[in-house]
Amino acid sequence: MTKLSELGWDEFFAAQLTEEEKTEIAAAGSPALAPVRVIAEQKRYYRVDGEQGEAWAELSGKLSFDTLKRAELPAVGDWVLAQLRGGEGRGTIQRVLARRTKFSRKAAGEVEAEQIVATNIDVAFVVMALNQDFNVARLERYLTVVAQSGASPVILMTKRDLCADLPARLAEIEAAARGVPLPLLGSSGVGKSTLVNTLAGEQLQDTAEVRESDGRGRHVTTYRRLLILKQGLLIDTPGMRELHIWEGDDAVAASFEDIEELGRSCKFSNCAHESEPGCAVKAALEAGTLDARRHANYLKLQREGAFQARKNDKVAASEEKKRWRKIHQVQKKNYKNKIRPE
Repeated sequence: MTKLSELGWDEFFAAQLTEEEKTEIAAAGSPALAPVRVIAEQKRYYRVDGEQGEAWAELSGKLSFDTLKRAELPAVGDWVLAQLRGGEGRGTIQRVLARRTKFSRKAAGEVEAEQIVATNIDVAFVVMALNQDFNVARLERYLTVVAQSGASPVILMTKRDLCADLPARLAEIEAAARGVPLPLLGSSGVGKSTLVNTLAGEQLQDTAEVRESDGRGRHVTTYRRLLILKQGLLIDTPGMRELHIWEGDDAVAASFEDIEELGRSCKFSNCAHESEPGCAVKAALEAGTLDARRHANYLKLQREGAFQARKNDKVAASEEKKRWRKIHQVQKKNYKNKIRPE
């Protein structure tokens, strides 16, 4: 197995190379164009890995100029084409290849922008502790964002010894996540970083003490990075205090298939499942076969997704205006600099 295939390179990415790029890659000069994978991000610099080993890379001037949206910048997990300067451990990123999947959210705070958390992932592990901080609505939110990403979800429940009624808690989780694998792991000191170290068989991540008062610890993972393990590749991410949906209707439907299935029996095809006559979802609520909390969270996430979609349309229109403004500025500059015959 080549280094590239170990890093996840396959036909999906290879098919995106132009003939000119293939020729330049095969030439292997210095600087050499090469496909590399982003394994860490530090502000304007990216740690990349490929056939020539690891290097630090930054964006080319053209890529920086052409990039309008934050989400178009390289993210951990991306495959990029970079000019690598042999012996220097440095490079310049020329192009970001199309992503197979992406885990994204609305950027934290007031900024209306998509934040890419990780890309080109096959499985997303949702790690939650079975302590007093557990919240099933938060789990449903995570599953919705995972559904949006295109990856398959797996729920990892830790700190099982802190759960007062494990069977009841598991029943609650299984009702919220039908068909999603649910491994139970570890004792009360086990968090994400400890899980990473266990999977790696060595100390890759620092761990922190857990407070006795609430069974929680401070964040020790401060940035996203891709780790190469014997069993495969793992992207470790910092804990998220905010997780807002970026693009949501289909993802919400995928996470609440039980409610969507009931909705197919509603009298009206556009039923909102709130107060409409002939609503099969309302009938299930009244019969006690559908949890009122789950229904309320479904409506909340539906509204959030629809609201964000309307905002995204406005943002997209604004970005298109900025793009054309840039083009016109360049054209105007070129016209002014043009040498005219006397």
